[in-house]
Amino acid sequence: MSVVNGVVERGLRANEWLLDRVRPKGNGPLDTADFPWMAPITARWQEVRAEVDQLEAQRVRLPTTDQVAGFDQGAEGRWTSFILTSYGRWIEANTRRCPLTTSLVRDIPGLQIAGFSVLGPHTHLPRHRGPNRGALRYQVGLKVPGQPGSSRITIGDQTHVWTEGGSMVFDHSVHHEAWNDSDADRSVLFIEFVWPFPGVAGFSNRLTQGIFSQAARGVPRRVEELEQILNR
Repeated sequence: MSVVNGVVERGLRANEWLLDRVRPKGNGPLDTADFPWMAPITARWQEVRAEVDQLEAQRVRLPTTDQVAGFDQGAEGRWTSFILTSYGRWIEANTRRCPLTTSLVRDIPGLQIAGFSVLGPHTHLPRHRGPNRGALRYQVGLKVPGQPGSSRITIGDQTHVWTEGGSMVFDHSVHHEAWNDSDADRSVLFIEFVWPFPGVAGFSNRLTQGIFSQAARGVPRRVEELEQILNR
């Protein structure tokens, strides 16, 4: 991420060093049962899916994820995002379009980002890792076209095959790779939140995430500007 530089970069690396000693990095998805707030959201996936369908019916145009992030993330194909909130700032135009999803995610502990991630047909996200070990990503399959296995994500060396209503959570500092080999868009609910570590590690991580969030304030500003351009 372009915001990761200088002091922020050093802080992230120091925090990762500490977290690695408390909990060595894994090699696949984590257990959603460790986060009780996830089950009620997953259970309402069809209602969330209905809001995605409504966005499509209204022909709401989504920015590319590169535009949102502010740099090229290497996607081979079309990858777009619909952001509800980013680092403490709610995108009002988008929350009005998706009130149910907004209500479901608003009180998630340590919430950083929430929205929808859409992989276009025959899109591949090459193997990569996020810059920030202290946050986790929770995703719920909403629209999964094609044959079983057409839409999938590999975390470390473990592959999760997307199904509609299926969910998973993972440490995005572990190398991961995603595919949509079908002929239609694959859409998931996308949530990023602060990993709740106990004790000193938890204090360090909360402090680091606060600094990182301040450095990432350009993301919601770009989202609002793109919304004005695309859907004025």
